[in-house]
Amino acid sequence: MASSNTAARRTSTGGRALRVFLVLLTLAALTWHDAAAGFTAPTANAANKLVAGRVALTESSGTGAAAFSAVTGMKPGSLETRCVLVTYTGNLAASIKLYAASYTDSDLGAATSFTVETGSGTTCAAFGTASTAFTGSIRTFATTKTNWATGVGTFTPAVAATAKPYRLSIRVLGDNAAVSDSISLNLVWEANNT
Repeated sequence: MASSNTAARRTSTGGRALRVFLVLLTLAALTWHDAAAGFTAPTANAANKLVAGRVALTESSGTGAAAFSAVTGMKPGSLETRCVLVTYTGNLAASIKLYAASYTDSDLGAATSFTVETGSGTTCAAFGTASTAFTGSIRTFATTKTNWATGVGTFTPAVAATAKPYRLSIRVLGDNAAVSDSISLNLVWEANNT
């Protein structure tokens, strides 16, 4: 009988300890809940709106037409010059550079002199003082000026409707290897907000 009393006391002690533990756990939960409660006072800042700026360009044709379209019959000493007016229409300060894309040629690219000049004026008719941005062969331009980072020019408008004229000149040099060859490239003006 002594062993059954001992077992009953152990069960009774274990049950009591469990009840004490559960009561303490409940009190701790209630205390934490009361401690976490408090006064709050929200404030609102309504109608926030963010609009991204933009960089945008147009060129004098307005359609992206080739400055040197269908030029044929060039021979040593031939000079072709075109003016392209690039107008910035964005609303962020930007840096605009000229580079080449999609270039193909045989020998004519190395047998040409290519010059890019920028004017201090605001139209092709009022070109202003010329500043040379590049002089070399078309091949050199097209293979080294292939993106904005390597492009040429110093056009950095801070406001929209700012224009800069670019004078592009191509002269064929005397190289018989270039007879009947052709050149194809895209000239790209890119505005970059940095």
